[in-house]
Amino acid sequence: MTAGTRALALEHLHRYPAEAAKVLERHPATNVAKALADAPEETLAGVLALMSPIEAGACLEGLPAASRREVLQTCPVATSAALLRVLPEASRASILEGIAARERELIERALRLPPDSAGAAADPRACTLPDDLAVGQAIDRLRETGASVPPTLFVISRDRRLRGAVTLGQLLVAPRDWPVGSLRLASARTVSQRVSVSALASDQRRRGGPVAVLDPSGRLAGVLSEDALRALQERGAPRRATNLIGAICELYWCGMGRLLGEALAIPRVAHDDAGASRA
Repeated sequence: MTAGTRALALEHLHRYPAEAAKVLERHPATNVAKALADAPEETLAGVLALMSPIEAGACLEGLPAASRREVLQTCPVATSAALLRVLPEASRASILEGIAARERELIERALRLPPDSAGAAADPRACTLPDDLAVGQAIDRLRETGASVPPTLFVISRDRRLRGAVTLGQLLVAPRDWPVGSLRLASARTVSQRVSVSALASDQRRRGGPVAVLDPSGRLAGVLSEDALRALQERGAPRRATNLIGAICELYWCGMGRLLGEALAIPRVAHDDAGASRA
């Protein structure tokens, strides 16, 4: 294994996490965890988020403690909770040790909710705007995040009560010294944090836009973005492929699986059958 080959594999992990996740799921979780231990946390989090929760949780458990902490703090809260939910209680508590108090609180809150609920799937870190924040300050804050800005943002009071929704276009044309709450806010779509995501995904086919998820006190608990809702819809959608597409994909997985397995030093299982070739 050369350094160049390993660098190529790590670049593939970063650029194509969904494809890489399908390949890595075919290897024992303990071997994958050892091979990925020195991958950048952002890359590792992206791949684990797309693996099946059981395999991803086992990989997380096999990572060094420092890497586990970074992964859980990099992943969306819903993803971190899903990874931990499949692990035994003792392992879960051990992995959460050392995580920043605020991040741990968010993850533990998601773990207490039913796994198929809107609250468990919502992002409590989603960008929201306080109603007393000046428009200019709001725009500066959005620029500083370094992430893509959703077209619709929720406006909340300082005690996290939902005021309404504002578009990015409204912010860009409004006077910079006006409070965000003084703009013409649209009514926001809301759901209880215990609503089933399957029911929500079905409803999303008829109604678009992000959804504000409220806790029992009526405060904003998190946001389900349009991308998250689209993923919920696709999760339950039947997958169809022609025989030709299936064959091409299988060839791809075989080739990429060998590249990743060798480049990341993941042992292949040797067969003792007479007709089988050894790794």
